[in-house]
Amino acid sequence: MSIKKLDDGRFEVEVRPRGTSGRRIRRKFNRKAEAQAFERYVLTNFHDKEWQDKPADQRLLTDLIALWWSYHGKNHNYGDSYKKRLEKIDRDLGEPRIYMLTRNLLMKYRVNRLQSRVSAGTVNRDFSAMSSMFSLLIDMEEFHHENPFHSVRKLRLENTEMSFLTEDEARDLLNALTDDDRRVVVLSLSTGARWGEG
Repeated sequence: MSIKKLDDGRFEVEVRPRGTSGRRIRRKFNRKAEAQAFERYVLTNFHDKEWQDKPADQRLLTDLIALWWSYHGKNHNYGDSYKKRLEKIDRDLGEPRIYMLTRNLLMKYRVNRLQSRVSAGTVNRDFSAMSSMFSLLIDMEEFHHENPFHSVRKLRLENTEMSFLTEDEARDLLNALTDDDRRVVVLSLSTGARWGEG
């Protein structure tokens, strides 16, 4: 496997997806990024026979996060925080290769997170973030297997009991606020609306 720069400025990919005994695939591209994308594509999909199993995806989860970032994350306001979440999950999983993301591994990861007192809601959001990333990469034809995070159901969340401020707590809160913050609290207290709805 190699990508080399040619004298004319183009980049040539040479890859043997089945090893030294398999056939060699060569192709030239004007941009290095195109050459790298083609190399990844060939390594993931070196046959197109639907009746055969696809080869195990040997790429690191880190590589897919980088692909997600280049296609999608960097173009959105929430991209940075989302990327940090994905990278943290990757580290917590032990920076696995894609083929290692089995249902068993994900269930063990989930149990460990819950035992470390992370809430079920946080675990669900983490799995949802990863699942969204895989779905986008499937749509972009950068990932050619089932979404591994679809194999694990979301955790059921217990409804938390709603709490209310006492009259003294409401008075203390109003005395501590000014301007728009105070107006929002007065409106919320008067209508029963929650802070995020104000």
